Amino acid sequence: MQTISHIQTYPRRPSKAVEYKYSMNATELSMWKRGAEISLRNNPGWRKYDGVISDIAATYNRHFQGDGVCSPGLFVVPFVDPKLLRAIVYTETGPGVKQEAWEKRPMQIGNAGDLGINDVLATDNFIGENAKLILPDAYKYLTFENIRNQAKENIIAGTAYLLMRACTFATVTLIDDGNPSEISVTKDLSNLERIAKAVETTVEVLLKLNPGINPNSLRPGQKLLYIKAKKKRVIYSMERLDFNFTASVYNVSGDSAYKDKLEFFYNFPD
Repeated sequence: MQTISHIQTYPRRPSKAVEYKYSMNATELSMWKRGAEISLRNNPGWRKYDGVISDIAATYNRHFQGDGVCSPGLFVVPFVDPKLLRAIVYTETGPGVKQEAWEKRPMQIGNAGDLGINDVLATDNFIGENAKLILPDAYKYLTFENIRNQAKENIIAGTAYLLMRACTFATVTLIDDGNPSEISVTKDLSNLERIAKAVETTVEVLLKLNPGINPNSLRPGQKLLYIKAKKKRVIYSMERLDFNFTASVYNVSGDSAYKDKLEFFYNFPD
């Protein structure tokens, strides 16, 4: 078993205030819903990606259940709702209206000027480390090219971006349970960094267990207490992916009815 000693959270990037480019009044929204209902009932093209979306959601959910990702019982375990993904895809594109986008970018990530794709494919020590936690190993093959030109990969990347916006990430120190052990300072183990690496712990834990030491003047033969510990990047918390939050982070086009459309598509019978 392990306990948490230290948590350093990284704040989520705040959502930009959406400047609505498209708006609907109540009458227009009602008319839109009637038209969408007729289309959903009569155009089988809407169902093209339903199976793909279900498989993608299942792959993400299996990934998040793994001990190496979220440590169930210690940290939040995200859940991807396939019905929400489908509602986003339907709201973003839909068959017929934007045919090229429907075939290549149904979730719209990777469009010209869209920076979300950069987050998903980041390799730096900050956003890139967060992306590693979100993306299942099966999806690590994503590239700019396939996200922009292949529908399945576009949905995979859009899902990753949504989760990255919803999650708060943190670096934590996980300490093994049990009593401390002892190690002697030697010529080769003459500073806390080397000692920590040798016994699989952290400098912070060594300082906590040995409060009287001067780390700049360790002496050969000096005894130090240690216990195994490691730093780990984790998904620390997650916003509830309701219609309001989803619209706030994914409504790039500035559609004032985005939330209502999500809710309509989400609740439409299978």
